[in-house]
Amino acid sequence: MHHERVGGDANVAAGEDEAPRSNGLQVPATDHIVDRAEQMGIRPEGLIVDPGIGFGKTADHNVTLLRHLDALTVLGRPILLGTSRKSTIGRILDLPADERLEGTLATTALGVASGVDIVRVHDVRANVRAARVADAIVRGRWSSEPEGGGA
Repeated sequence: MHHERVGGDANVAAGEDEAPRSNGLQVPATDHIVDRAEQMGIRPEGLIVDPGIGFGKTADHNVTLLRHLDALTVLGRPILLGTSRKSTIGRILDLPADERLEGTLATTALGVASGVDIVRVHDVRANVRAARVADAIVRGRWSSEPEGGGA
């Protein structure tokens, strides 16, 4: 149960280059998703929100979604962001997939600042570091004590 497209397959058939239906982010009603999950034996607290960056969206749609990730926090579930090496980053930077680390790091840090709880990435070490710094700044989650307790 992921990457469900708003409007179903009709959006894909109509073409990805169509403009979004509104200027803002539309947060879909989640009651039916929660009901379906419960029917499958999944408890609501086991659900996470994945906005599906890159799935059936144009680069413009993806950037708009990234700009408004904080709107997804109203759903009350952890948010997962998977932007690692995505084509939207490639379009912004005009770079191939294997040269998109900095763009991915930017989306990781900005995602954490917007309420993202989980990131799915290729370059784990660099993204963990970026997420830790963003988390410390935005959410105050850090210790000023050096690791190991020494000065």
